[in-house]
Amino acid sequence: MSHIFPKNPKHLGPKPLGQCLKCLALVVMGGLSFLSPSWAASADGLPEGSQQLDLEVLIQRIEQARADHERVYAAQQRLCYQKFAVNACLRELRLQKRVVMEDLRRQEVLINDEGRKRRGIDAIDRLEQRLQDKQDRDIPSTGPTR
Repeated sequence: MSHIFPKNPKHLGPKPLGQCLKCLALVVMGGLSFLSPSWAASADGLPEGSQQLDLEVLIQRIEQARADHERVYAAQQRLCYQKFAVNACLRELRLQKRVVMEDLRRQEVLINDEGRKRRGIDAIDRLEQRLQDKQDRDIPSTGPTR
């Protein structure tokens, strides 16, 4: 991480921050690619219980990624306090943290939205099934009469 935060405080301008964001974007895209929206397409062919489990696993992965990033952030924060330009270092760290946490939150919202959609579809299916069962009971079957 020493290449992100140069020792010379004069170089703490926009260029290192841009490099930092590029590195962070690569880490987020590579390390958290399992949380991309493609998960929804892969879960469609699974049984209903398996789909719910899939969403729970994705939520757990997001929580784990969030906890991992918090640990890394704390370690980097300790390193910032050992540098001359503490405030600039902390400012960059907060920016990185905000970007990662916003991305994790966005993914969490997508997963929660998918869960709500699935629960809504399940509720409609149950309602339609009850309606069909009621119609089947109300209409007596007509057979040959003699």
